[in-house]
Amino acid sequence: MSDHIPFEIQVEIIKRLPIRSLIRVRSVSKAWKCVIESSDFIAEYTVHNHDQPQHLLIKYHNVYGEETYDSIVEDDTFPQNKVSLAVPLSVDLLWNSYVVGASCGLVCLFGFYRYDDDAEYPPGEATAVLWNPSIRKSVAIPVPDVDGYDEATFGFGVCPATSDPKIVKITERKMKDVACSSRWQVKVFSLSSGVWRNSFGNLSDSLADFMGPRSQVTIRGFFYWFGVGDAIGGDTGFCFLISFDLTSEEFREIYLPNELAFHDPTGLHVFNLCDCLAVLQEWLIDDIIEVWMMENGDSKSFTKVFTIDKPSYCLSRPLEFRWNGELMMRMENNAGEFEVLIDYDPFSEHINDLGIESQCHTLAVTSYTESLILINQLDTVEWLMDDIIEVWMMENGDSKSFTKVFTIDKPSYCLSRPLEFRWNGELMMRMENNTGDFEGLIAYDPFSEHINDLGIESQCHTLAVTSYTESLILINQLDTVVDDEDDEEVSVEQGRKI
Repeated sequence: MSDHIPFEIQVEIIKRLPIRSLIRVRSVSKAWKCVIESSDFIAEYTVHNHDQPQHLLIKYHNVYGEETYDSIVEDDTFPQNKVSLAVPLSVDLLWNSYVVGASCGLVCLFGFYRYDDDAEYPPGEATAVLWNPSIRKSVAIPVPDVDGYDEATFGFGVCPATSDPKIVKITERKMKDVACSSRWQVKVFSLSSGVWRNSFGNLSDSLADFMGPRSQVTIRGFFYWFGVGDAIGGDTGFCFLISFDLTSEEFREIYLPNELAFHDPTGLHVFNLCDCLAVLQEWLIDDIIEVWMMENGDSKSFTKVFTIDKPSYCLSRPLEFRWNGELMMRMENNAGEFEVLIDYDPFSEHINDLGIESQCHTLAVTSYTESLILINQLDTVEWLMDDIIEVWMMENGDSKSFTKVFTIDKPSYCLSRPLEFRWNGELMMRMENNTGDFEGLIAYDPFSEHINDLGIESQCHTLAVTSYTESLILINQLDTVVDDEDDEEVSVEQGRKI
């Protein structure tokens, strides 16, 4: 771009570039890179720009049992522009994960990092992953105090006021917490803070439980769950919606028309239809789906807008609405072993087979937009699994001077984390044996990649290395110990005489 064009005009031109071009032009100049990675640019390009291309993320286990992620562009070429996504290791390592939700180009998944492939082995660390498929960035977030899939309800969305991704975790308090004001404990994680904290708002005790199978959707800075109220007089509890404001973090109960409130909870689904909240009421026996919509956030405005005659009794439940109102659904084969993904037009009743076959009950479809969020984030899991170490240095005590100086290719995947640098730049590291019972101390030259085994073997995770210099400090001090009984110092020489 010509130097004669004012920089403000250059920025306006950059704003109109597609996301792949933006990623490439960051390397043209430092000024452009700073602009593209600035929080204001990311917010304007992503959160406040509603013209970004739409995609459908399709997660499933193929007929061979392999977890697969595909993406289809939502445009006039649909479904021709389909690609298989390169999944980051932070996502690939999740065991039996599911999609919590999507917002402003980010997809949130929850699962466990397993320590063993044995199905009987207990799950490892509960983890949520924020993934931006458009720019191939991801962040893994440990989730505390969750040991199973049914122990917590999650919500995810990007705050429109701050462009900050937030995850909400809701758990029922244990018996020891009965003295607390609410039966529900709500924790909020924001990416900007990097910590879980208590929510500003409280859930009503009238909520007995959350329900699925699809119970969360994010629309215009709010996300919504289905809940079930406490039963009165032995009757079945009623269904209602719970909203969470991503800006104020306040909860609100949204009551449904009686036709929905007392419907079988397993036949209710919540979706985003044309940027409005839609509730699908599925009648399993009659093979129809009735679509209700709420207008302008007014709970009294729920209206039945149309009815869908499902094309076949063997169709499973709906998965997602497309931007044009067509419904993504899964259809089982006669044996019930596999299912295919179809695009169904409820008005013309036309069925379009998308050519995706999966194992039953593994298909999930989520809409997402192209986004720059996470562009300036580091992949938290990727380093450990890619076997590299990136070295950054700060000059002259200036925190703004941090610069990446070189990258170290670790010599073996079984190496544990580094321990200490030597004076010549070699890195002291510990390397586990194949069984993980013992480890040896090595000096590793990151440039020649030469390994020098120092002949020290230890039990795993006990090695520590610290550099020190020769010194005369303490030369005129007596060696002392502290008497635990009266906290008096006793010199070593006195102890010897005793």
